[in-house]
Amino acid sequence: MERYRKLSNFLKKKYGEKVHRIPIFGGFSCPNRDGTKSKGGCIFCDPMGSGFATFYELPIREQVLKYKEKLEKRGIKKFIAYFQAFSNTYAPVDVLKKKYEEA
Repeated sequence: MERYRKLSNFLKKKYGEKVHRIPIFGGFSCPNRDGTKSKGGCIFCDPMGSGFATFYELPIREQVLKYKEKLEKRGIKKFIAYFQAFSNTYAPVDVLKKKYEEA
């Protein structure tokens, strides 16, 4: 029995193949960066937010579509949007709702 159930294993079992992540930059910050709790970040993120969102300059929906296109060229059919950099829950609820729905 697994001591830790990975999301990747769960998704593969549920959908019958590997589900790839689409990394999205949502423009979020972090309380350990903006001075609310601290400054300079924490151990979880590198200076750039530990993210690798490829199309970070685009609106969220366009980031998803561009990365999806990139994956489909490689024959990948299953994917899930993933807010990558900084704290992806650090915003007012109405802002989070809008960003999550856009993705």
